[in-house]
Amino acid sequence: MKKIAVLGILLLMFTVSLPADEEGEQGDWRNPFGNSLYTFFFNVVDENFRYPLFGMFNLVIGDFNNLQVGMVNWNTRNFTGLQAAYFFNAVGADMTGLQLGTINLVTGKADGFQLGFLNSTRSLDGLQAGFVNSATNGGRGFQAGFFNIATQRLNGVQLGFINYADSIEEGVPIGFISIVRRGGYRAVEYSFSEFFPITLGLKIGVEKFYTAFYGSLWSFLGKRGNKKIF
Repeated sequence: MKKIAVLGILLLMFTVSLPADEEGEQGDWRNPFGNSLYTFFFNVVDENFRYPLFGMFNLVIGDFNNLQVGMVNWNTRNFTGLQAAYFFNAVGADMTGLQLGTINLVTGKADGFQLGFLNSTRSLDGLQAGFVNSATNGGRGFQAGFFNIATQRLNGVQLGFINYADSIEEGVPIGFISIVRRGGYRAVEYSFSEFFPITLGLKIGVEKFYTAFYGSLWSFLGKRGNKKIF
């Protein structure tokens, strides 16, 4: 009951109910911040809003230059500042600044930092650090994670267990498996010996840094004196 009472008091403090116009009909949501819904739980504002957003769900319709902190932060157009979410950050155009959350999404260019479990942007100019990092149009910067993807040209460094890039102009992928579709290094080697009649090797990555995998067939036909092992 105490939690419900506190919740009710907060809602009364920060939410203004629908006012009646001269004809007694309900009008728009209004509060001390202007034509915006600001409850510290569910916040919906436009690009003219000039205050930080703190709430469970924060939605900005338009551009926004400030701070968003909550469970879910969503900006429909360009964003400059910090988005910090327990779950999801989304920017509908370009982002300049920092995204910190479980899932970070920028549909345009990310000029800054994305730190989270899953980071995705169309174009990167900065840093992505997480379990999965994706820059669909490539860009410049640094990707550090388990799985890094740049489906276009990347100028920078990929550091992860698995790296994929369409091409790398300046930089290097560093990982257990690094695949560069255009301009990457791929080589197949084979060798023979008495105990390993066939040894195959695969080198993959770039010439500056590649990973080599080898596999052999072990022969038991070696000799011990004048007798065969079996």
